[in-house]
Amino acid sequence: MKIKYLLIGFLLSFMCIQAQDDDRANDYDPVDRYDKDLADKKETSLIGSLADYNFFSDAIDRNINLFKVNSQVAYERKDLERARFLYDSLVQNCLKGTQFDNFIVNKAKSGDPIYFESFQKPIYLKTIATWCEPNESEAAAFNDIANEFGDLIDFVVLYWEPREKVASKVQYYDSNVSVVYVDEQDNFSSDIVRRVKHSLGLPSVFLMDRKRTILNVKKGIAPEFSAHKYEDRVRFGEFNPKDSKDHFVKSYTEYFEDMVEDISSMISKM
Repeated sequence: MKIKYLLIGFLLSFMCIQAQDDDRANDYDPVDRYDKDLADKKETSLIGSLADYNFFSDAIDRNINLFKVNSQVAYERKDLERARFLYDSLVQNCLKGTQFDNFIVNKAKSGDPIYFESFQKPIYLKTIATWCEPNESEAAAFNDIANEFGDLIDFVVLYWEPREKVASKVQYYDSNVSVVYVDEQDNFSSDIVRRVKHSLGLPSVFLMDRKRTILNVKKGIAPEFSAHKYEDRVRFGEFNPKDSKDHFVKSYTEYFEDMVEDISSMISKM
């Protein structure tokens, strides 16, 4: 009988300890972990592994809040190296290898709805909005690359805005570029759209194979030698003005070379 009571007491003690551990886990503070990892010079890990999810939206859902908290702390401390590490870590450890979600987009020219799976080739996707549009040199480089590699890759520009804001933008892109939009107020995939749109900021570039498996995710580049300071640019919703000749050449070259590197990596995986 004494042994029985001892066993019961042991089990109760073990349950109490386990409950305390659970409470500590629930009180977990990602900012506190950032401080400890920084002091120990350890890399901040993200939640889960690729075995835990298949879709981009799921990976974002599980990791984006921790990423944003850690990134905010890094930016507040002006630790740009840490901020870059956190972004690269999110992409490399959590986003690569997931499948981009098959949600509905609309053709900017006609308004016709299509699913993302309708693109049959590997996809070079740029997500954008009218308030963060490319300058002339970037648009020219994008069109030239699309014309050069359009038989191998689907080039897609996705605006996260209603059609009335996007329809006029089709004229800036060549026929090898698919210009589409998502109106968040009128989309049957609103939950997926919410997670994808509000995840990594704009512009963002997604490189995918023909099965929409993500090969890489990049922030849109912005050359330091842009012809215009941000506050001198045209009003939101208008395409950026022409660059000076020297600025155009330098900016075009950087955009073009950056895209060629991306396309080469995509082709190597075909």
